[in-house]
Amino acid sequence: FFYVHCWRRLCGKGDWKCGAMEKNPRQSIFVPETRVGMLSPYAEKLVAEVFVWLASLIAFGAAANSGRIVSCNGLCRWTIVAGVIAWLYVSVVLVLNYLCSTGAMSRYGFFSHRAEMQMMSLLVLWWAIGAATASARRSTTSGVGQFFAWAAFFGSIFATYKAYHSFKEEDEPDEVPYYFDD
Repeated sequence: FFYVHCWRRLCGKGDWKCGAMEKNPRQSIFVPETRVGMLSPYAEKLVAEVFVWLASLIAFGAAANSGRIVSCNGLCRWTIVAGVIAWLYVSVVLVLNYLCSTGAMSRYGFFSHRAEMQMMSLLVLWWAIGAATASARRSTTSGVGQFFAWAAFFGSIFATYKAYHSFKEEDEPDEVPYYFDD
């Protein structure tokens, strides 16, 4: 909140003066900082969901490719199924987000921010099982498939976290400027 700076003060002698100045005297620790140049929590959530969508697609493709090269066992098949279902699931979530952002569907219906957060938490559980089976010792899934299965797992954790923040920001009331009554 404070920084120390030095400046040359021309008060006759030209000596150096140092002192502590407050960055912004009106800002306190209870007021949130401005988000200039940053993505909104909603946009960060969408980026995280697109990352999970892409990682699910790559995990599925890598497992399917390794199953073509080597005989695909049950764990490899489960990785393929986990990737396809997760990719379709996130595709539905992204389409619902698009419909809500264009106004074709209400955010206060069945696809609220809370419902989206719960849907993304189900994806965390789904990818916990999917990443564990992809990286099992007997699995024939390639290293790329294993990496992106774990990336989808950690990405779904992050997407759930961002969905929670988007949900919390939606519930907070808008700030009223101090000059509102003027």
